[in-house]
Amino acid sequence: MDFDTAIQLTCIEIKRVFKRMNGCAMDKKSNLEQPEKEVGLHEFLPAYVINTIKQKTLRKALQGNFKKFSAFFDYESHFKCLEILGKVGKFDIENFRCALGVSVKCY
Repeated sequence: MDFDTAIQLTCIEIKRVFKRMNGCAMDKKSNLEQPEKEVGLHEFLPAYVINTIKQKTLRKALQGNFKKFSAFFDYESHFKCLEILGKVGKFDIENFRCALGVSVKCY
């Protein structure tokens, strides 16, 4: 998963968990610390994103993307999440592994 996808999904999840936060709430540094203190960013982001990206860059990305999703209603957030996840992997199609034969060695 790339950085932008992880940030977008994180913003949607933060919006879902902290329903009272509006779009302007993430403008202040102190309000961004609320999800970090209460839950922790490790619950929202993969470890490789937290370890590879600088904290300042991560905060700016979260603040910028949170504004995009702050005006969404709950059902719009769910659909946007499914849309983003649809780019990562196909979840609407079933895949079955099968083999066409068995290899048997005769001696």
